[in-house]
Amino acid sequence: MSAPADGGPGGRPPGDSGEDHDVVYLCGRVAAVWERLLSYTTARAGRSRAGGTKSGLSAIGSALAQVMEGPRYTAPRSVPDESAVRAAVEARGDAAEESGKRLRLRTLEQRYGLSAGQTQALVLILAPEIDDRFALCFDRLSGGRSGHASVGVIADLLPGVSLRELLSPQALLRDSGLIDIVAGREPAAQHTARVPRRVLLHLLGDDAPAPLLEPYTALTDPPGPRLPYDRELAAALGTATGTAPFVYVRQAAGADCLPAIGGGLGGTVHLDLRRTRPDTDLTAVLHGALTECWLRSRTLVIGPLGEPADEEERRAVVRALTGGARGRGVPAVVFGAADWHAAAGEPVPVVLPCAAPGHAQRRAAWAAALGPDLCATELDAIRIPLSRIPSAVRAAAAQAQARAEPLQARHVHNSVRLCTAPELERLARRITPSARWEDLVLPARQREQLRNLAVRARNRDLVMGDWRIRERAGVGRGVAGLFSGAPGTGKTLAAEVLAGVLGVDLFVVDLAMVVDKYVGETEKNLARVFDQAAGLNAVLLFDEADALFGTRTEAKDHHDRHANLKVAYLLQRMESFDGLAILTTNLPNAVDQAFLRRLDAVVAFPDPGPEERALIWRVCLRGKIPLAPGIDTEVLGRHLDLPGGEIRRCVVTACYRAAAEQRAVTMSDLVDAAAEEYRKLGRLARDTAFAPCRAAADAVDTAAPAAPDGLGGGVPSTPAETADAVLGTVRTG
Repeated sequence: MSAPADGGPGGRPPGDSGEDHDVVYLCGRVAAVWERLLSYTTARAGRSRAGGTKSGLSAIGSALAQVMEGPRYTAPRSVPDESAVRAAVEARGDAAEESGKRLRLRTLEQRYGLSAGQTQALVLILAPEIDDRFALCFDRLSGGRSGHASVGVIADLLPGVSLRELLSPQALLRDSGLIDIVAGREPAAQHTARVPRRVLLHLLGDDAPAPLLEPYTALTDPPGPRLPYDRELAAALGTATGTAPFVYVRQAAGADCLPAIGGGLGGTVHLDLRRTRPDTDLTAVLHGALTECWLRSRTLVIGPLGEPADEEERRAVVRALTGGARGRGVPAVVFGAADWHAAAGEPVPVVLPCAAPGHAQRRAAWAAALGPDLCATELDAIRIPLSRIPSAVRAAAAQAQARAEPLQARHVHNSVRLCTAPELERLARRITPSARWEDLVLPARQREQLRNLAVRARNRDLVMGDWRIRERAGVGRGVAGLFSGAPGTGKTLAAEVLAGVLGVDLFVVDLAMVVDKYVGETEKNLARVFDQAAGLNAVLLFDEADALFGTRTEAKDHHDRHANLKVAYLLQRMESFDGLAILTTNLPNAVDQAFLRRLDAVVAFPDPGPEERALIWRVCLRGKIPLAPGIDTEVLGRHLDLPGGEIRRCVVTACYRAAAEQRAVTMSDLVDAAAEEYRKLGRLARDTAFAPCRAAADAVDTAAPAAPDGLGGGVPSTPAETADAVLGTVRTG
């Protein structure tokens, strides 16, 4: 920014009513420093010439003369008195503050406790950013091209500021992050001083956070008056932050302390540790966040710390909050799920608990965000942080509006899925459920057990939280079930139906990503799964659970000991787990019996009988699949002993056969596919089973397929359409 033509840096003309008071005041202070530079160096240079000596100050005078006599300044200017310029600037600043304006430079000076000399040094260091005459002058002095003042020049011009105040990392200006010293191989007096760009832009009225912080931080304001939060925690935070170096909030699974922090402390800068990467310079990010809090008078919120907490990460946080001037005076709150363990010699924070929101509190949050548009009771099973509920409702309303539909629960469920933690997808496979109760063919007893599991999942906050059963029994709020049965009997499909009924996603734990050959790594991976799934809006599925939850054996060697330790760890985590977990196995006797006490339901999936098999055939054949007349599902169910998963594969195989010839699916296609499935399973395709089926197929004239009226639609024009139809509609297995 160049100096205006009306005499020195000063922003808009004095009579401009739309002036930016921060810019005007800052430019006025820079103008006063310029006058000091002129008067001081001119006087010292004159004394040096009178004494017949040549000094650095004489060089300053010569440099200033060259700048002033350059082509941009054709008319020589007089040197006014610095005190007069400073008095005029301060009078103008006083008038601005009396009119209700808050001058950022004065506020920063008071907040950091800067002396007059330190403030002058700060203004002189940032002067080249405001007026390029300073940059030209400093370049002439140093013979460089940086455009910034050296430490030696600043100390010469400002007798009240010593070299130590500029060079020492513990000095206030450097320790608080207001200036940076660029050091090279030159002597210390020639090191250049600069003001960080974020501090400069703040003084000029810009409130945008530093680019360094954008990937990791978020600025939040206090919660709206309708958003409920833990008011006791908010009040405790307001008291504790003034008496301790920082506060640690230990939040339970499913808890959300951010609304309480905002309610007790106002606006915050939240440094989200989940966004950091291994190559992130956490110390630099912490220092930048502290500077942002200093400049904007906000509370710094750091978290969540992992469980167990990363010790290096925790120590970096402690050093930043307690190891310098940046951390002093900034209210800071750290939160996480693990207990806080202070190392020897570390400051001990105030530790406050944060419980998970209860059933009534969660329903009130939904009601406050939804208003009269939707009944909050339909969303009781959704478990997301309270602070995310308003944004989830806004996203759902936008989806409904885009489709010209009234806001419904399914819109909210879809928007909530976007908020589900993506970190869990590294260790588990996400499935968006589309199966329904009618897709599941089971006896009445098993269906009732599944419905009871859904009831438990919906009402666990009410029963375990509001009714205080958890406190009396010492159990978690989680719901866990074991599904056992032969392959293809519908265990995974039942888990998907449960997830669909609850309106949440299904996460299938990937054993290849969890199990590790190194001792202790499997437990760490399982800890990540449970930590990220606790309180999550999802169903966690451990497929082939006997591989992880196997029976403990006598420890004959170190392999047995470590296997038993893994099972013991899983027992502890299942006891305290606060989410919804489903275990499936083909070998129920291989699962350790100690898990049965921790399970809410054990559902045995039997092999389907003739009537169930016939129903499964009908379920698999419904939809848009083109069917020829004469398909007898009763004959198929009565004579072909196949579970639901195998029946689905038979239908898929038959559809591909028909698609290859661009015709409808016939009874012969289904019988041939069943025979192929028998051979694949190593079973004999006996005539006693297949003869009646082939007889039924031979009795039907398949030469001229007709489009069905009930179970199917017209014949697709391409094989791909037939394949897409069957893969999109077959849901049993």
